[in-house]
Amino acid sequence: MTRELLVLVIGMTALLLAGGCAASRVADGSHMAPNGTTGVFYDFHNARDGGGKTPLVFVHGWACDHQYWGSTIEVLPGDRPTLAVDLPGYGQTRDGGATHTMDLYAHAVLAAMDDAGIDKAVLVGHSMGTPVIRQVYRLAPDRVAGLVAVDGALRPFAPAAQMRQMVAPLFTDQWQSFSIQMFDGMASTMAHDEDRAHVREVMLGTSREAMRGGFEAMADESIWGDDAIGAPLLVVLAASPFWTDEYKAYVRGLAPGVRFVQFEGVSHFLMMDDPAGFDREVGAWLEQRGL
Repeated sequence: MTRELLVLVIGMTALLLAGGCAASRVADGSHMAPNGTTGVFYDFHNARDGGGKTPLVFVHGWACDHQYWGSTIEVLPGDRPTLAVDLPGYGQTRDGGATHTMDLYAHAVLAAMDDAGIDKAVLVGHSMGTPVIRQVYRLAPDRVAGLVAVDGALRPFAPAAQMRQMVAPLFTDQWQSFSIQMFDGMASTMAHDEDRAHVREVMLGTSREAMRGGFEAMADESIWGDDAIGAPLLVVLAASPFWTDEYKAYVRGLAPGVRFVQFEGVSHFLMMDDPAGFDREVGAWLEQRGL
């Protein structure tokens, strides 16, 4: 091999590896990643301009699915690959009867990344997706370029016993009516009627087992450790009494370089209420961090 050809090969390899996506193995569209005895459904889009910026991996919350990220991904500039996953038991991913844990969810995210050829990504988690992406970081920190927590907690709102008492109706025959009440509380202030209808449809279409499993996974006290978060962290919040100055101080203790962004006049599903504003804030942070 001539010196000139060697230089060309090295240069092309560097471009492909830039941003953590080594020549994605899949085309745009829907895919099922192998994951033990079950698959993991995900939707993938390559960078439109062939850019090598760090991929974004989107993780939904409790009783949701990958479609919740549709409007967010649609208004992105398209200069980086995106992947939106259905966690086990949600959307088009089956759980195979497995016990729902944060490890189960985290391994599903990694399986989708593997299948798409993504070596390293910025993980974006909404609500329950926040502890999921933190668990991915714990299991595979070398594959996480950054974390974006979207209206999701990095510590429990209450002790496990109190959390189980709060959602006790989920474990009775009244689980569907309780789910409707929860939905109405979370989505009543959503900005767009069509989004509210879609969220309601997906949430009420979620199985009882997945709903229960998600809460059991979040009630596991072992996931709420005070271990440091070394990856860059952006926390995007909807204005709420839950997000106190004391909570923000706690998060700064976990990740001293964390950046907080708070939206006013939006619901828990803030990325659906204001996708352009959400993307603008995330994009500015990514640029600042060189991701």
